[in-house]
Amino acid sequence: MMQQIKNETLKEVFKQWASDDGVVVINPATEQELIRLKPSSIEELDCLIEACSAEQVRWAKLSAKERSSCLKNWHQLLMEHAEDIATIITL
Repeated sequence: MMQQIKNETLKEVFKQWASDDGVVVINPATEQELIRLKPSSIEELDCLIEACSAEQVRWAKLSAKERSSCLKNWHQLLMEHAEDIATIITL
């Protein structure tokens, strides 16, 4: 799977998520193992929830113009990396 992804940042993310003794993700069409993912701990999940909650407060304070700019940037990134995103979604 890693060799199919072209964007170096996405490759790095998958490297961080991967684990030799992790949860196996299998392609149901081919029964091929795609990746082994590290399971998350409750502490990690709590930390992520706290970070998202804090970010939502910051987002709520932005003006409509600032939010629009962020969403336009996000859209641009989605378009730039559409092929890698499609690869990940269809695995």
